[in-house]
Amino acid sequence: MGSAQELSIDPELTGSSRTMLGIRFSISTVVGNESSKEYLTQWFDLGAGRLRGTQELFADAAAWQNFVGLVGDGLHGFPGIGAGSASTVDPQKPASLNFDSAGDALVEFGENTVAASSAGNVVIKLSGTVVTPLLSVSGQQVRDAGMRPTGLPARQPSPSSSAPDSNSGTGDPADGAHDIDGPDVDCRKVKCVALTFDDGPGPKTGQLLDALKQADAAATFFVVGTNAEVRPKVLARMVAEGHEIGNHTWNHRVLTSLAPDRVAKEIGSVTEVVEDATGSAPTLMRPPYGATNTTVKKAAGAPVILWDVDTLDWKVRDAKRVVSNALRDTRPGSIVLMHDIHSSTVEAVPAILKGLRAKGYHFVTVSELLAPSNPRDGAVYGRGPAPGKAKR
Repeated sequence: MGSAQELSIDPELTGSSRTMLGIRFSISTVVGNESSKEYLTQWFDLGAGRLRGTQELFADAAAWQNFVGLVGDGLHGFPGIGAGSASTVDPQKPASLNFDSAGDALVEFGENTVAASSAGNVVIKLSGTVVTPLLSVSGQQVRDAGMRPTGLPARQPSPSSSAPDSNSGTGDPADGAHDIDGPDVDCRKVKCVALTFDDGPGPKTGQLLDALKQADAAATFFVVGTNAEVRPKVLARMVAEGHEIGNHTWNHRVLTSLAPDRVAKEIGSVTEVVEDATGSAPTLMRPPYGATNTTVKKAAGAPVILWDVDTLDWKVRDAKRVVSNALRDTRPGSIVLMHDIHSSTVEAVPAILKGLRAKGYHFVTVSELLAPSNPRDGAVYGRGPAPGKAKR
C-alpha cells in the first residue's frame, strides 16, 4: 500500500498597483510522514499583459548578478548552508521575491532548496537602499506595488469593510483601541469566547480587523513568522486595537518531528519579529497542527494554546459553512480555531460576531479568557472557564 500524498496550493495577494499585481503561492506537500513547504511569487505586468520573470525585475545582467551575490551572502548566515549557495538562485526558476512596507526585499526558499529540511523555509531580507538601485523600471513598479498595494479592481464592499486591501495594514493605530469587552470581564460569571486566527497575517487580515473593530470585539492572532515579517504594520495595528498576538512558529512545521534546537529556533524567530513590530513579545504559543510533546512544551516559554472548536475553515473554504460550524459548536469558554489567510473565513467573521453576540457572548482574548486559571508556561489549554464551572 503506497504512502498517502497531499498537495495544497494557497494563493495570496502580495502586492498591487495600476501596473503590477503580485501573487504569492504557498505550496505544501505531504508524502507519508514527510512534509515540506515552499513559496513562489509571480508578478503580472498589467500594462504588458504578461508575467515578469524575476530576472526582468533587474536593470541588466550585471545588476542581476549583483543581486544573486547579495542573496548568496545572506544565505551564508543560516545553519547548514555553505559557500556557493548563491548558485541556487536560478534565473530560469524565479525565486519568491517580495517587498515589505519599508521597501526591503524578501527572498524566500522552501525546504530542501538551499539547506537540509531541518532548517525549514529560509527567508533572506535585503535592504531596500541596496536593492532599489539594481531594479529595472518593472522592478521599481513591483517594489512600489509591494509597499503600497493600490489600484485593485473595485469590489462590492462588505458591511464591515472600510479600509483598502489589508496587505498595507492601513488601519490607523491613532484611532485607538476599540471599546472591547476587555480584562474586566470575568468569564466565570458571563459567557465568553476567544476567537483565534492562525497562519497570518494574510492579505485580508486588515479587512478582518475592520470587522472586529466595528463589532467592538477582541481576538487572538497566532502568527507565522514568514507572514509576520512581511506585514509588520498589520501586527502593530493588531496590538493598537486591543488584540493579542501569539506565536505559531516561523515555518509552520510539525514541531514534534524536530530536534530541540530547531523547535527553539522556530519559536524564537517569531518572538523577535513580533517584538520588533510591536514592542512586546508574544505571551502565548500555539503549535502547528496542535502537535505537542515535552520538548515543545519546554521550548514554548509561554502557555500552549489549543482549541475546542474547529470551524474547519481550512477545509471547507465556504463562508456560510464556517459561520454555521462556529455558531453550532461554540460553548461558554470556547477557544475557536480559524485562519485569517482564507478569504472565506474573513467573509464569515461579521456573521459569526453577530450570531454569537446575539447569544450573549463576550469576545475576549485567550489571555483574558484564561486569566482566572493563572495559565503557566508550558501547560496546555484547550478552553477556558464558563459560568458556574469555575474550580473552587
